[in-house]
Amino acid sequence: MSDRLALVRGRLVHRVVDGELMILDAARDEYVRGNGSMALLWPLLERGCTLADLAAELRGSYDVDEAGAIDAAEELLADLRARGWIDEP
Repeated sequence: MSDRLALVRGRLVHRVVDGELMILDAARDEYVRGNGSMALLWPLLERGCTLADLAAELRGSYDVDEAGAIDAAEELLADLRARGWIDEP
């Protein structure tokens, strides 16, 4: 859980509107709407973070235990990786 994770640079444009994250993948001309937890975690991913950082942020904002927070963070990362949005070390 100590590997640094970050979003790819230069191809994602985002805005938060009424708590909802809106993302445009300029390279693929794809528009994605993220939920509240994605909006919560997006700034961490922009700066670079670890899986533990993501899980801690979820635990601090939602009523979820550590295992549930890790599972949710891993699920989000799997989706972002599948889209090619995570800059792998």
